[in-house]
Parts: sequence; structure tokens; C-alpha cells
Amino acid sequence: MIGALALAIAAIATADVIRPLRWLNAVLGVWLIVAPRFLAGAGSPARWNDALVGLALLLLSLRRGTLHERYAGWDRYIR
Repeated sequence: MIGALALAIAAIATADVIRPLRWLNAVLGVWLIVAPRFLAGAGSPARWNDALVGLALLLLSLRRGTLHERYAGWDRYIR
């Protein structure tokens, strides 16, 4: 469920004006890292997988791309 949500957010955040939405993907990455410690039922391989995927999602969410358009005074909020 988190993976589908992360993909939807990433697709929406490709638009210049809603780029700050990528921070929500960073939060989802942190959740993937810490969730197996709070939720029961995950074995060791699943915990490692969640931690690696969560770390990748977190790191990829931090990267800024180039702006394709200019939005006057709003540029500082979009970056």
C-alpha cells in the first residue's frame, strides 16, 4: 500500500508547482524504515527489505530537479 501511494505521489510531484509534495514521499520512506519495529509479523528479511526500500525512497525524495518554468516570487517555495 505504501509503494502504490509513493508511486502516485511521485507521479503527481513531477509537476513544477507541486514539487514540495516530494517531502511526503520522504515521510513515507521514514515510515518504511521504522514500521517493522512497531508492527508485528515481519521476519528479518522483510525488515531488511523495508529498511533498504525506505532508505532509497527517502534519499530519492531529497533530490531536487531543475525547474522548467519561472513562477516569479513563488520560485523559492517550489524549489
